Amino acid sequence: MSAKERRYVLAARGFGASNIYLLRRHIIPQTYSVLITQATLLIPQFILAEVTLSFLGLGVAEPVPSWGNMLSSLQQYHVMVSYWWMFLPGIALVLVFLSYFSVADALEKHVQSASA
Repeated sequence: MSAKERRYVLAARGFGASNIYLLRRHIIPQTYSVLITQATLLIPQFILAEVTLSFLGLGVAEPVPSWGNMLSSLQQYHVMVSYWWMFLPGIALVLVFLSYFSVADALEKHVQSASA
C-alpha cells in the first residue's frame, strides 16, 4: 500500500502510465522481499501442520500417502525399536525443509542483489 503512494509512482501516473505498467514496473518489485519472506516462513508451517495432524490421525485419511501417515506407526515402541527404516520419512522431511530454506535464502539474496 505504501509503494503506490511513493513519489515516482505518482509521477509515472501523472505522465499517463497505466495501472498494469505501474504494478509491473514499480509496485511489485518493491514487494518481492516481503513475499519471499512470507513464503519462507509459511509454507514449512503448512507442511508441518499437515504432518502433525496426519501423525495424530486427524489429517489425511490412511489410504492417501502422507508423511504423517508414514510416521504414525512410530507411535508404537516395538516398531520404533525394531524397524529403523520407519524413520526414513522423517529424515526425508528434514531434508526437504533444509533444501527449501536454502533455496529460499538464495532467492532472497538474489532479489536483494538485483534491487541494489
